[in-house]
Amino acid sequence: MSEILVYVTASDGSRQPCRLDYIAKGQEVALAASLPFAGEQQFIGQNLFDALNKLRLRLEEAGYLLLCNAARRDTYPSRAVRQMGGGFKVYVLHAGQQAKLSDLVDALAPAEAGDVVSVAEQRAAYEQWLRSLG
Repeated sequence: MSEILVYVTASDGSRQPCRLDYIAKGQEVALAASLPFAGEQQFIGQNLFDALNKLRLRLEEAGYLLLCNAARRDTYPSRAVRQMGGGFKVYVLHAGQQAKLSDLVDALAPAEAGDVVSVAEQRAAYEQWLRSLG
């Protein structure tokens, strides 16, 4: 099991710590999060990115955003990264350009509040990036 401390931001701009523990269980990742408003909760996903999205949706319901690369507007994992890499990395996407290995960053590395968005906003930005490729 791996443990990491990330932060969440509330709509008022305040930041609070959120401890994450995760373990790969066969084809799935189990993610335990110590939420500032709800204590310990579990999220299971097909990979880390999937489990993080479930956590992010729960955070959004309470008015929080997760401050890590996996929640940035301009990042998203490829299918290969999700399947073979377990979703532990995400690509930084640039309009009109294919993602390169040099664009990979750690999904759980810290991100600034101004860079993170909701799950829906991130997905919309990803789809816009796909269209930009022509």
